[in-house]
Amino acid sequence: MILKMKQMNLLGIYLLTTKIVSIAVFPVYVGDSLHGFIGYDTEIEKHTFTDSEIALLKSFSSIYSNIVSRIESERLIKENSERLLLSTNAAKIAYWEWDITNDLSSTNEQYYAITGIDKNIKGQQYWRNHIHPDDYDEYYKAVHRHISGENELYDTAFRLFNPVHDKYIWLKETGKIVSYNQDNEPSLMVGVIQDITDLKETEEQLRLSAEKAKKYLLKVLMLQRGNTM
Repeated sequence: MILKMKQMNLLGIYLLTTKIVSIAVFPVYVGDSLHGFIGYDTEIEKHTFTDSEIALLKSFSSIYSNIVSRIESERLIKENSERLLLSTNAAKIAYWEWDITNDLSSTNEQYYAITGIDKNIKGQQYWRNHIHPDDYDEYYKAVHRHISGENELYDTAFRLFNPVHDKYIWLKETGKIVSYNQDNEPSLMVGVIQDITDLKETEEQLRLSAEKAKKYLLKVLMLQRGNTM
């Protein structure tokens, strides 16, 4: 007999409308919340439950509670993962891990969608070959400033060639070393990248508009000055 929370108010009615002569019931908890009950009853004859029967019923209650808790945890993890995926996809964000010792990278699907990098490329070689020449030095300086301990986080923006779109895209990248080897050398680094191409293009358009407005204003002022002379 398993009674869930929504059935608890029926427990009394159930006992009154049946010819139960013996019953043993244990509560089932999921975390700190009462989920229901699990028990055994008999209508045939009076039964005195032994210690071993009580222990067995208690064990069933614990097992059932663990199963329900695991199912609930898996459901929450799935929901949170789906929400995270939707939010990161919308924001054009991806995560990565870099095994520094073996120069191996791992990441999620959004990473490949953003960068256009082939999934078979696992190391940093692609980055070394496809970072915009004007951003190359600053990119690696930012990496080494963090690895050396100068900066708490690795944080930089740079252009990377995307072979799928056949153009450079702007990336904002933030990372942190999370593991060191026995020689206290960095061994694992994790981080996120975000495609900020649209933001950079908007900034450039605003800069050009500001330059155009400045030139126009200067021209107007010069004409006004000429007319007053």
